[in-house]
Amino acid sequence: PDGSQGRFRFSGGLAWYPDDSDALQDLIHYADFAMYKVKQNTKGSLSPFDRRVYSEDAFLVNAREGLNRMIDEQLVHYAYQPIICARTGEVRGYELLMRPDVPELRNPNSVLRLAKAQGQLHHIERMTWFRALESARQMQREGRLMPGTKLFINSIANQVLSDEEEAYIVEHYGDLLSQVVLEVTESEDNNMDYTRRKLSFIRSHHGEVALDDFGTGYNSELALVIIRSDYVKLDVSFVRGVDSDSDKQALVRNLISYARKRDIAVLAEGVESRTEMVTLIAFGVDYIQGYYVGRPEHLPQDVDNIVRREIRALHQPTEDTDTPDVPEI
Repeated sequence: PDGSQGRFRFSGGLAWYPDDSDALQDLIHYADFAMYKVKQNTKGSLSPFDRRVYSEDAFLVNAREGLNRMIDEQLVHYAYQPIICARTGEVRGYELLMRPDVPELRNPNSVLRLAKAQGQLHHIERMTWFRALESARQMQREGRLMPGTKLFINSIANQVLSDEEEAYIVEHYGDLLSQVVLEVTESEDNNMDYTRRKLSFIRSHHGEVALDDFGTGYNSELALVIIRSDYVKLDVSFVRGVDSDSDKQALVRNLISYARKRDIAVLAEGVESRTEMVTLIAFGVDYIQGYYVGRPEHLPQDVDNIVRREIRALHQPTEDTDTPDVPEI
């Protein structure tokens, strides 16, 4: 009305009859999927339907309503995977792992992938904090979680809570924050301003920080310097088969040497065999996490007595002749 002009662009998807389908509803569905992929990637263009891509990513369209329902109704629960002291075999804490309660979403990875495509990652970050802390509160009330037990909670790299959300957490869960170990992941889309704010928030309440998935990022060593974490979690890709891979052994040795001088605890995640555990303990890791020492369970579980005795025997091999000595690496 005032004579000014504006430019806009559109994204579109095409599905062809009869090559893609001879049914109208299928054609509409496929065109919608193609448009969705354009909006997710390049935007402002027109793209034909690709059946190969559809076979891989169809759930991104089909599960949208499931994601919305999960967010609106907070349909998640948390599994507790124990983190074990590599010297005593005692539980140091638990990683709280999100489990979606909607059938369309198979696992946390599918939740994150869909939420990213839908621009809803902030809702997942918010729900992670609120629901994880509420779950921990309930476990403490029931006597299933001892006071002071560390709570390892994952954070999304490029998301941050608002001032109001932080205030809500302090008001309702402030007494739990000193137990929280916030897991941050070094990644290319990481927003360091967000990361610094998260670190400041958790440390101001006497919580701790863990650098997750170490060794998989584009500049993990630099992230270790910048973030100055209390824990560094050695990624499963370096743990798997470490008992027989000299390159992985060298990486673990170097990381432990670096961390030891800076009072950073090294946590090996994804330990699935006794030989992996024995090798990592021989190198001097501080904590162990993985199926061999404890699977994720809906209720926090103590470590199995057999595993606890194995760990303790590794530090006192002469007192338990039934337990093999730590192998030479």
